[in-house]
This record gives sequence, structure tokens and C-alpha cells, in this order.
Amino acid sequence: MNGSDPLLADIRQQLTGMLHRYNCTSGHFRMERPSHNMLLTMHGERPGLPKPVFFWEWPGPVKRSISVFLDAHPDVAVLEMKLDLTNDTFEVYTQNRAEYKAQREKEAAQKEEALYQAQLERRDTLSRLTKPYGRELAQKVTEQLQKGCLLGYGHRDYCGTGLDRNAEGKIVYGELYDGGMILPIQVFDTPESFTEWLSVQSDASMALLDSPEPFYWGNQTITEERLREFAAFTPGELR
Repeated sequence: MNGSDPLLADIRQQLTGMLHRYNCTSGHFRMERPSHNMLLTMHGERPGLPKPVFFWEWPGPVKRSISVFLDAHPDVAVLEMKLDLTNDTFEVYTQNRAEYKAQREKEAAQKEEALYQAQLERRDTLSRLTKPYGRELAQKVTEQLQKGCLLGYGHRDYCGTGLDRNAEGKIVYGELYDGGMILPIQVFDTPESFTEWLSVQSDASMALLDSPEPFYWGNQTITEERLREFAAFTPGELR
């Protein structure tokens, strides 16, 4: 867009005044319009100061100048200005709505891919934690459960996996929600069968790595650390 546009010149003048008031020698302004509202940000540089000056308040004349420009250019979604007050120069960059949408979609896809790759790396790390819990620890956990203790987080929404006893007194391994067992995965007929099962489990086998949803991989799942804490705590606590 042509920097000689009188509407841009007016915005430049308003921004220059803001920077001058805070003794800034340069500044970077950005207007972003994702919908009907516009988001305004600007920071300025002052000689000798390592940190930039951020502007949070926008005087009425500044906002009016920007609104007039946008009314004249309804397809503009992004307006950026880099101002050099020392050399009395400025650069202008604009982005139309189609370009803005395409960029946002690209950034969202990149973010989603990065998150998925991080989840895959975490899954790989968890899959290597194959050390069995062993019978000694499994027996201590069984004893705590027999006392009526619950192994499970007690907060809102999804609480991962835990261990509890059902109304019939059988030990249950399953998913918790709002601190309560809502989805039994496995029910053990006897304490001995549970002890045998738990003794050969590991952090890897308990991490729900077979789930097609990465959300569940290692998300508040049972680990050796949690089991040891559970085996040592005073009955009545929630873990």
C-alpha cells in the first residue's frame, strides 16, 4: 500500500506523537482485525533502555484515524507501521482478509503438527518405561485399597486413571471424572489376582498408549511414583 496515502499519513502523525511523548526514537505498530473488532499493539524504543515501552492506552484521535482508514479500506485485516523518528521514515505493511485467513490457518496447522509431534515424542519416552512394579509394591498397594483408600486425583473434569473398590468390595482399575470412578477398565475378583496383575505392570503399560487419542497418553495415569506415595500415605487421603 502506498505510504503517501493521506489516511496513512494521519495515522503516522498520531503514532509519532505518542512515541514522542515517551521519548521513543522508533516504534512498531500493529492493527489486527480478526472480525469486527480491531486489536491495537505498539512498542517503542528509547535510547539507553534495554526494554521496549509498551503502549496499552489508545487516545480517541488515534483510534478515529485508524477507523477512518479502515472504512476506506474495508478489506484490510492487518496494518503494520515501523516508524524511525530519528530519520523521519516509516514502513507500511498491510494484509487483506484472504491473506490473513490463509496465514492464520497455516499457523494453526503448524501448531497442531508441532503439538502432535511432541505427543509422539512423549509417547516414545513413556513406552520405554517398562520396569515392572514388582510384587512388594503391588502388595502394599493392595493392602491400602483393602483399607478403603482411593488412588486417584480429585479435581474437576477428567482425572486420569485410578484404583478403587466397588460396592461389592472388588478392586477396580479405571478412569476417573470429578474424582470418582466412572469407567471401569478392569475389575478383579480377588485381591490376590489384582496383586499379581499389578506386579507385572509398568509405567509404560499403564500409560494408555494404545489409545487412538493422544490426549490420554500419560495423562494422569498410574505411575510407580504415584503407587509408592499411595502405599505410604495415611488412610483417608486422596492421591
